[in-house]
Amino acid sequence: MYSLSTGAIFDACGKYRVYNNLINSDFSTNQKNGADASSHQLALATHTSINNLHPLDSLVERWQNPLSVAIFPHGQDATFATAEVIVLHTFEIRHVHKMPATKSELAQLYQVGEVQPFYEMPYPQCQAPTNYSKWVNRHSQGLGPLDVTYTFSWVDPWEPFYIGLRTVPLYDGFRQYGFNRISQACKLHVTGYGFSVLNSAFVVHKGFKVHGEFHSRKDEEKRRSRLLFRSFKEGLKTKYPSSPQRC
Repeated sequence: MYSLSTGAIFDACGKYRVYNNLINSDFSTNQKNGADASSHQLALATHTSINNLHPLDSLVERWQNPLSVAIFPHGQDATFATAEVIVLHTFEIRHVHKMPATKSELAQLYQVGEVQPFYEMPYPQCQAPTNYSKWVNRHSQGLGPLDVTYTFSWVDPWEPFYIGLRTVPLYDGFRQYGFNRISQACKLHVTGYGFSVLNSAFVVHKGFKVHGEFHSRKDEEKRRSRLLFRSFKEGLKTKYPSSPQRC
């Protein structure tokens, strides 16, 4: 009690008291000679409100040991979570080529234009935020093919292809052509999901998508879908009023 009343110093922002060496840690004294150091890892426990989650990105980069985070929600914020989906870079390949089996095979075809990002010709803006060149040319030393190499925040009009758990919000948009994938990505963004990219995982579509090969009612359906998407975004504001994210 004496230490609590006299031993505190304020942190840099002047809002929180910090107590140094309040109790003696038994972390080092209990280690046995020859013991595996990994069995004595320090775990960092912290807590935050949802609107202050963003600084955790830089913390995770510096802290290499286990991390436990408690999140304090308010009202409908309880529906939000620190969750993620896994984005797969999606490519198109000319029909004359067989499917590449590895990232290195894919990269060789990409460099000579035989493989390109999905929808590169008709709608390049929909996949541009994925930054295909960065991923193809990235050589991540020490990472396995299914390790996360970097993360994204969603930006309009990104339409990522992803893998998620069953807990991912279900698709409740529209089924006709246009603005369907973006509506789902928008919903994930609003409900607090992040987008992570794996080191060497990808999918490939056989054949290049080009203008003129879509069904005859494509433009008509796309005009209707654009209006539906605007209404969908307004609906998300009503459904998740406490979310700090918007589309």
